[in-house]
Amino acid sequence: YKADTLKELAALIGVKPKTLEKTVETYNRYCKTGVDEEFGKDAKYLTPIGSGPYYAVTGCAYPYGSGGGLDVDVQLRVLGRDGKTPIGGLYAGGSDSLGVLLTNEKNYISYGGVAQGWVVTSGRVGGKNAALYAMAKK
Repeated sequence: YKADTLKELAALIGVKPKTLEKTVETYNRYCKTGVDEEFGKDAKYLTPIGSGPYYAVTGCAYPYGSGGGLDVDVQLRVLGRDGKTPIGGLYAGGSDSLGVLLTNEKNYISYGGVAQGWVVTSGRVGGKNAALYAMAKK
């Protein structure tokens, strides 16, 4: 969709003009202050929305799986709040432990199918280590 004004764009995409205008106003305020109070977007990515033309697209997300949740170490032990100390006897795999693949250096989850491969790998590694832990407790 393309429009010269926010009001025209709102009509094209089926939203209330005042709602779209308020959203843009709020976002531009975040750009000016350098602090995204709503979503925590890094200031270096805050780019103000200027004068038109304005564009909108229809998109649809098809996730391969959700990612994140629990931090784990290489043995798939869930780490405590400090992010370093394993919680005894607690293991996680699959999508619940995908945080191990999300680093500042490389976002592996953005590659299609990673969640499916990780479920197999983490299940084997975590399962093996959980069994070793349980056997040692006998």
